[in-house]
Amino acid sequence: MMLTGTCKESDAYLILENLGLASNDVAFVRGLSFSRPELTMKMHPKSTKEKTIGEIITLLKELNEGKCIIYCPTVRICDDVYEQLQEKSGLGLPMAVYYSSLDSEEKKKLKSWKENTIQLIIATNAFGMGLNDKKVRLVIHYSFPLSIGNLVQETGRAGRDHNPAKCIIFYTRHDICTNYTIITQSRESITEDMNDSFEANKRKEYLAKACEKIFEVVHFCEEQYICREQMLAEYFAWNGDNLSPPCAHCDNCLRVQAELVHEVDVKTDAIKMVGVVEEIINKLRESGKLISPKDIIQVYCQLKCDNEELTSLNIYHETRKKIVRTKADAQHLLDWLIIRGMVKIMINLYRPNPNGNTLQTNIHIVGVIEGVTAIVMEKNWKMWLCHSRR
Repeated sequence: MMLTGTCKESDAYLILENLGLASNDVAFVRGLSFSRPELTMKMHPKSTKEKTIGEIITLLKELNEGKCIIYCPTVRICDDVYEQLQEKSGLGLPMAVYYSSLDSEEKKKLKSWKENTIQLIIATNAFGMGLNDKKVRLVIHYSFPLSIGNLVQETGRAGRDHNPAKCIIFYTRHDICTNYTIITQSRESITEDMNDSFEANKRKEYLAKACEKIFEVVHFCEEQYICREQMLAEYFAWNGDNLSPPCAHCDNCLRVQAELVHEVDVKTDAIKMVGVVEEIINKLRESGKLISPKDIIQVYCQLKCDNEELTSLNIYHETRKKIVRTKADAQHLLDWLIIRGMVKIMINLYRPNPNGNTLQTNIHIVGVIEGVTAIVMEKNWKMWLCHSRR
């Protein structure tokens, strides 16, 4: 028997393969609904730390009763957010931090949470497994979660009593570096000149999967018009599952009600974008220059290019009708191509100073899958666009 609430079908069958089991020898028992009508989910683009802390303070001031969990990606950020809220909030909320490396005395604060003498806890994702606290009214993510699975688990800790609760995710693409560093355990990426050992190949597969998970969350956060519940249901859907109707209460559903939007087929734009990727790769392959997502967007949108070489491409000068016109929509389409596996991407984690502790990332496009145009043609590319952005 396999029991799950959020296991993807592909992952379930991979588990069976690893266990040497046939699917007809296993009974699958799983949850089919992601409907949480009591939860209001909103995404907030993040700018400066000061502004984000100010927005969090505003949310906490609206918390008349119940508890709040603020999820942070690292211990350092947990401590920093805790100090900022202690200094600037003036709320007088009893609060604490929680992460796995706390000593046993500090971890005793968890008892205060359970006894309702602490109202706010600032924690890494080490906090919450098995948590079924019915008083959580607000869950805030200071950065986007590590994966869609984490997102469902962590936001789902609000509103366990079926009364209204809020889930707010602050995000920025700058957090890709932080999350990738966590997933890779601060180990630098494997470079192409490393040996082709079994361990190196396994790590390459692991890093590729990490990239995929990160961009899935980025794509989820930046989507502005598709119902959040529908996106989650589709992400975890198995063959034959029926998708639920829009929830009508997430930020995207409310935005669709307030703005003039329409659904259009952007298949020709997707085909053109993979053509841009292929032409740029052919242009820069010999020079060995890295290709950034920004390069793809600038050529696709026919904007001024940071790399002036790219303005000589034939595809840059083509006269063509574009449905996807803005940089934001073009970025969203490129992310869609990435998470669908059409465009291959690599996040490179490295130390600018060999003796330093600071890690940086650069994100670059490494290619497209074989027969990509024919594969794109077979897919559904319906995308919601706002009239004002066309």
